[in-house]
Amino acid sequence: MASADERGELLANVLQNPDDSGACQVYGDWLADHGDPRGELCQIQIRLAAASAGDVTLDADERSDLERREKKLLAQLRKAFNRRYATKGTRWVTRLGMIRELSIDTAAFIAHGEAIVAEEPIETLALWKLSREMLAPLARCPALARIGELVLRQHPLRAEVATLLASPHLQRLRHLELRACKLGAPGGRELRKLDARYLPLLRSLAIPQNAIGDNAAAALARSPLLAQLEQLDVATNNLGGRGVAALVGSLQRVRRLDLSANYFGEQACARIAAHEGLRALEMLDLEFCRVGGDGIAHLARSPNLGALRELDVSCCHIDDEGAVALAASPRLGSLERVRFGATASLEALDAGNFQRDAFNHAGARGIAALRERFAEGLSLRTFVDGQWRES
Repeated sequence: MASADERGELLANVLQNPDDSGACQVYGDWLADHGDPRGELCQIQIRLAAASAGDVTLDADERSDLERREKKLLAQLRKAFNRRYATKGTRWVTRLGMIRELSIDTAAFIAHGEAIVAEEPIETLALWKLSREMLAPLARCPALARIGELVLRQHPLRAEVATLLASPHLQRLRHLELRACKLGAPGGRELRKLDARYLPLLRSLAIPQNAIGDNAAAALARSPLLAQLEQLDVATNNLGGRGVAALVGSLQRVRRLDLSANYFGEQACARIAAHEGLRALEMLDLEFCRVGGDGIAHLARSPNLGALRELDVSCCHIDDEGAVALAASPRLGSLERVRFGATASLEALDAGNFQRDAFNHAGARGIAALRERFAEGLSLRTFVDGQWRES
């Protein structure tokens, strides 16, 4: 077998099985035997991974030597990568000697993406310098078909995000993040085009800091895709009770849900508590949602939140009654960790010229109940003798 054909066969096995240390070991050994320093990187990272898993034992000197050599080889790889693909500032994470997470200039990926994914089992792709004019060529890029997680942050996509969502190359996508992309209401409405037929594997959607509003949220909620999500992040989106209720009502298998910094209040909490589609929910973030003590009481009585393990209710205007209801809940039997944030009486907040919205209002009775129930799993700060103290 010709060397090029043999390398291609071994690489194809790695691309198909990137977490298989055996496949990576065979490929790395072949590269090392043929004078390619990438082979040594594979060998070193496989050995370090085995040590971390407890499969092999390394003394301190051996580990230090391997890590020092690994650092040098990674620097060489970065230099060669940037030169080959005419880009700068590329960042990545390698595992078992292969690039698995890549952060790269969008223009470089559009131009060289196919060549990159033909050599590296890229799982997570983060793009920067993405303009709206680049959305169409990006959507046409066949290299996207190899990506499992696509991360776009702080790009002014607005309504033109629809161009990307129409890409025929998102079939493998499991996670999509559009953070602070200035979607607004127009872009938010385009999210309704997220279609389970074209995104059959999508399980995680993060669209925080986009100010989409209730109408766009309601439009998104009508997409059948929400029923397949296991994680949803809609933090800081100018959502009120109507938008939150619509989104939550469309979820059927969600395990992690971030609704933070949306001011929806008690009635939406009642809708959340009543939704049977939250029976698998393990993490709920309500920081800065102003749900109040009555809202928390609805959640505490819910028969649908028995799987909940983590809850963030910082800055939610929760009083003693709400704190006691949370602590005494027989329904939340799996709840282990509660982030309650800073809490003080209204009188103490006013005396200290603190903004009420940034705090809970539970006093000694509520705090004592929370401490008794959650012990080390409770995170809060109290205002004592003019100072904030961690608890």
